[in-house]
Amino acid sequence: MRSELWNRAARWVTARPSRVTLLNYLISILAVVGTSWLLPANTLGDSRGIVPFLVIVACAWYGGLGPGLLSLVVLVLSFHLRTKGFPDCLVFSRQELVMVGVLGVVIGPVGWAGTLRRRSHEVAKRQDRELRDLHRRKDEFLATLAHELRNPMAPLRSGLEVLRLAAERPGARVDTGQIRLMMQRQVDHLVRLIDDLLEVSRINTGKIELRRMQVEIAEVIRDAIEASRPHITAAKHELSVVFPDSPIVVEVDLARLTQVLTNLLNNAAKFTAPGGHIALSASLDQHRVRIVVRDTGIGISPEMLPRVFDMFAQVPSHVERSQGGLGVGLSLARALTEQHGGMIEAFSEGPGKGSEFVVTLPESVVVRPVQNNARDVTVRQSAKELGRRILIVDDNADAALSLAMLLSANGYQCQPVNDALTALNAAPQINPDVFLLDIGMPGMNGYELAQRLRALPQFRNSLLIAVTGWGKEEDRQKSREAGFDYHLVKPVSVSAIHELIDKR
Repeated sequence: MRSELWNRAARWVTARPSRVTLLNYLISILAVVGTSWLLPANTLGDSRGIVPFLVIVACAWYGGLGPGLLSLVVLVLSFHLRTKGFPDCLVFSRQELVMVGVLGVVIGPVGWAGTLRRRSHEVAKRQDRELRDLHRRKDEFLATLAHELRNPMAPLRSGLEVLRLAAERPGARVDTGQIRLMMQRQVDHLVRLIDDLLEVSRINTGKIELRRMQVEIAEVIRDAIEASRPHITAAKHELSVVFPDSPIVVEVDLARLTQVLTNLLNNAAKFTAPGGHIALSASLDQHRVRIVVRDTGIGISPEMLPRVFDMFAQVPSHVERSQGGLGVGLSLARALTEQHGGMIEAFSEGPGKGSEFVVTLPESVVVRPVQNNARDVTVRQSAKELGRRILIVDDNADAALSLAMLLSANGYQCQPVNDALTALNAAPQINPDVFLLDIGMPGMNGYELAQRLRALPQFRNSLLIAVTGWGKEEDRQKSREAGFDYHLVKPVSVSAIHELIDKR
């Protein structure tokens, strides 16, 4: 019982820094008052005066400069009150003032050192708590990441096994089309997980650049709804959308802002029980764009509300893992919104009462006057009409072959090779229009191969695209220096390659 009371008192005191400071002052006052009344009145006049002086030094070292100087004043007044009475205790002789000044000069450095010690101790304790909390959340995140990566691996392995059996037993009744669709979904899920992690890493290191364009906010909303529709439909949610009364054109990165709203909608779908309601609205509020996403989901507890946008902060693990995801979506949404100069806020009345997320874009991104409602559409020539020759170089034979098959199915003439020397020998014979080069190859890497190709007159103006798993800014810089025109991070989509080729 006594231990429990002591623990409660300790928690109450340490809950706020002001309470700790007040406790230091009280301890100092009680210590010097007790010392002055327990010792004889003439203590200050002989060698026993070292005792109250040591008490003052201890108070200064323990409590800091403020409690130390206060304890000095209280101690002197206490002794004078006992010897002279009131109000004579308020009158000091010159020698007494000199003595008090000397004590003050001595106590000052001790008290200042005590203040620094106490503050450094508090900072160290706070940093230790933050590191422990970060370490705990990091462990939870890694456990969730392992869980989320294993989930798609199981159906992928099963799908490959089914396809193997179908190839070995021609008469087996296997719907290979359904198997391929299932595997495609799982691969897309893996790509989204990795993309989220890469996006957070780029933003945290300041390596992301916005590609701003003028677009109507309604188009951003439509793109986000289209991306989130499978999650909303699968959970049988009702989605209501309120578009602005009049067109609002903003100058933003369309893909990034769409990603913000997609993350919010996916989050709402994930943490709302089946058959729930999700509402999305957009308006112009005092020349600022305000986008609101509401849901009738599980809500957010008051203690969790300030931390929902932290990198490793997650809702209780059993809910998070049952719904899937890494818990980085909100952190990514906040970072991308702040990149646009805006802000994102979370509101909830508590568990079980739903959540509301408000994205506010600053006046600086709003374009006036309102221009065309739709984006300009560029009509591009199809891949089959192009029929361009592509040389694919990758030491991973499966990666090179599968990419060649995909591009060939889209009308390109593709030749996969698996090392740089073979590519150098084959290039003059094939005379490709486009080179897709891996970077991390044994022997001669992709950077050196690009430089060797650029040195050949017939390939000086060819399109060189790096297709690699290395995606840091320094990797992209090395690609530019080596002569690459573009740098794509694996896994790449055929549409991304189409787009880069169409620019030529």
